[in-house]
Parts: sequence; C-alpha cells; structure tokens
Amino acid sequence: MAEHPASEQFSSEAADFQTAAEAYYTIAVEKVKDVVSSLPDDIRPGPDLYGVPWEPVIVSSLVGLVTVLLFTCRCYSSVKSRMYRSKEHWMAAQVTQLLDEKCKVLETLSKCQQEYDELEDSLRDSGVLAQTQKTEHLEMKAGQLENAKKELERDLDHLKDQLDQQKQHKKEQERRIAVLEESMATFEEESKDLQSQDEQAQTTLKIYSMNSERLQRNLETVGEENTLLQESNAQLRQQVEGWAERVNELEAEMQRCEVTFSGMQQDVVNKDERIMSLTDCLLKMKAWDSDLEEEEGAEKETSNGARGKEKENGRGGVTDPQGHFQKVQMLIYAAKLNADLKSVDEDKDRVFAKLNDEVKAKEDLQVSIKELENEKLSLHSDAEHYSDQVQRLQQKLQIMTEMYQENELKLHRLLTVEEKERLQKEEKLNKADKNIALAMEELNNYRQRAEEMEEELDKSKQAYHTQISAHEKKAHNNWLAARAAERDLTDIRRENALMRQK
Repeated sequence: MAEHPASEQFSSEAADFQTAAEAYYTIAVEKVKDVVSSLPDDIRPGPDLYGVPWEPVIVSSLVGLVTVLLFTCRCYSSVKSRMYRSKEHWMAAQVTQLLDEKCKVLETLSKCQQEYDELEDSLRDSGVLAQTQKTEHLEMKAGQLENAKKELERDLDHLKDQLDQQKQHKKEQERRIAVLEESMATFEEESKDLQSQDEQAQTTLKIYSMNSERLQRNLETVGEENTLLQESNAQLRQQVEGWAERVNELEAEMQRCEVTFSGMQQDVVNKDERIMSLTDCLLKMKAWDSDLEEEEGAEKETSNGARGKEKENGRGGVTDPQGHFQKVQMLIYAAKLNADLKSVDEDKDRVFAKLNDEVKAKEDLQVSIKELENEKLSLHSDAEHYSDQVQRLQQKLQIMTEMYQENELKLHRLLTVEEKERLQKEEKLNKADKNIALAMEELNNYRQRAEEMEEELDKSKQAYHTQISAHEKKAHNNWLAARAAERDLTDIRRENALMRQK
C-alpha cells in the first residue's frame, strides 16, 4: 500500500520532467536557430557538421549534458544518503539508549506504584489514610521548603558568581589601568628621552659650529703668523745680507789693520832697537857723569897746582865744555827719544786695544752670524712646519666641514624622524589619555555598581538568612511532626498486625 503511491508519484514526476525537458528542448532549438540566423554569412555554420545534421549533434550534446547532471545528482544523493545513514545510525543508538532508560524508569515507577498501592491498601485497611495524607502534605511542604531553600541558595550562588565576575572585571579594569599608566610612564620617559636627544643634537650642532669657527679663527691666526714669519724671514734675510756686507767690510778693515799692525810691529821693533841703543847711551852717559864728578873732586884737591901746569891743561879745559855740551845734547836727544818712546808705547797700546776691540767685534760678529744662520734655519724649519701645519689644518677643516655637513644631515634626518615619532607618540598619548579617562569612568561606574550590588547582596543575604532560619524552623517542626506521624503509623501498623493476628 505504501509502495504503490510512491511509484505513482515517481511516474508522475517523470512525466512532468519529460514534458519540461521537451519544452526546454524546443525553446533551446528555437533560440539556437534565431542565434544562427542572426550570425553573418561568413560565420554562419553550414547545414551539417562534417556531414552530420545539426539536430542529432545538438540532441547528443544535450543528452551528454543531462547525463553529466544526472551523474552529479547521483553522486550527491549517494553522499547525502551515506551521511543520512550515519546520522540515522547515531539517532537509532540514541533512541535505543533512551528507550532502555525509559524502560528502567517505568520498571522503577511500577515498583513504586505497587508499593504505594500496597501501602494505600494497608492504610485503607487500618483507617489511617487521613494521617498519611497529612504526613504527605507535610512532606510536600517540607519538599517545597527544601526546594525554596535550594532556589535561594542557587540565587545566592548566582549573586556570588555575579559578584566574583564583577570583582574579576574590576581587577581586569585595574590591570588595564595599570598597564595604561605604565604605557603613559614609558611614553613620558620616551618623550623625555626624545627631548634630551633633541637638546643633545642642538648642543652638538652648537659645538660643531663653535669648533668650525674656532678652526677658522685658528686658520686665520696661523695664516697671519705665517705672513708675519715670512715678513720676519725677509727682514732677517736683509739683516743677514747687511751683516754679511758689514762682515766683509770688517774683514777688509781687519786686513788693513793687520797690515798696519805688521808695520807698527816693525816700527816697534825698530824703536825697541833704538831704545836699547839709547839705554846703552844713557848708561854710558851716567858712567861719564860719575867719571866727571870724580875728576871734579880731584880738581878741588889739586886746586893749588902750578901755572905751568895750567898752560898744559888749557886744552883739557877747552875740551871739557865741549864734552858737557855734547852730553847736554845727548841728554836732550835722550829725552826726546824717551818722549817719542812713550808716545810710541801709547800708540802701541792704542793700536793693541783697537786690535783687541776689532778682534772681539769680529768674534761677536761671527757669533751673531752663526746665531743668525741658526735662527734662519730655525725660522725656515718653523716656516715649513707652519706651512705643513696650515695644510694639515686646511685638510682637517675640510674634513671637519664635510663631517659637519654629514652630521648635520644625519641630525636633521634624525630630528625629522624623532619629530614624527614624537607626534605619533603624542597622538598615542592623547588616545591613551582618552582611553584612561573612559576606563576611569567605567571603573567608577563599576565600583558604584559593585558597591550597590554588595549592598543588595548584603540585604539579600540578610533576607535569605532570615528566610532560611524561618524555613529551617518550619522544616524542623515539620520533621518533628513527620516523626510523630511515623511513630503513629508504626503504632497503627502494629495494631493492625495484632488485629490481623487476632
């Protein structure tokens, strides 16, 4: 019965599919004909395809397309059926498990029902059904109170969970605030570092500019010193030339002095010889004077001589005045010679002093010439040293200017990068400040809510404690009543048993 309608439904669906396929086929053929007729003559296909008409070609292509579609549908249905089978197996296992559990529950329920029926029968027999109903009512109330207590405990646990969640959320907010404060502190430190780096860069720029200015001033001073040294070198060269001319003149004068000195030495030798001869003459004259004095003494002794003898001695008297005159002339000549000798000695002393002065002047000039030559060499070496130093300073200045330009470019780049980073960090700090403000507002709101919830929780705890204490009292009273009812029930059962035995 169930399979027959399914086959009829399948046949009706197949007929519908066939009619739909024929309709689609006719529409497709018409569309293809319209498209082919709209094509130009050079692209329009012929009446057949390689000797085969177009209709079987189109039909075969459509059949192939339909077969491909059917194959894909079949594959999809097979995969889907496998999935459905696996799902049906799992559901069947679940249903069987549930049925087993249901059977177990029904068995326990039937056992409980039997026991209940037995107890009800026994209670009906004993006539204590009212008491059992009362105990059941009390037990139901106790169960309700227990359920209410459990619900209150669940509500209390739920409130505790909410409070714990709020505390955790509060801790999370505090942790986020601490992280934001740390990030703000780090951002402030980074901004301070950037400011210090900026200041250091500015100080380094100032130092580089000061160094370049100092080097320029040093270069100018060295150039001025070089020009002064060159001028002093030229002056010293002129002085050396003047001193050389002076030395040549002094050497010529020295030669003249030497010639005159040699002549004067010759004169001195001659005058020495004359002086020696004059001294000999003076000695002889002194000897003569002594002889004359002796003769005069002898004449005094012989003053009383004879007149004859005076005639004889007349020639001697005549000769004695002539001898005295010669002696006087010789003395005058000796005095003149002595004066000439003294003048010659004075001239000699003057010439020797002048010669010594000239020799000392020559030695001083030679020493000064050597000193000037040494000074010239030292000045030449100093000039070479200063020229080398100027070249080195120029090279250093060029290198320092290049380094200064490179460092200036690097510092400019670093400053631009640091400025961008500083702006970005300021934006981040502003965003962080906004986030911190929002977080502080949320934290204050959460704190207010937490305080309100804590107050509500305290109030609810107090109310629940009062309710629980009241329910516990009621449960205790109900338990006492149930115990009394149980005792009465046991007594009734005993009485019933005794009645049955009787």
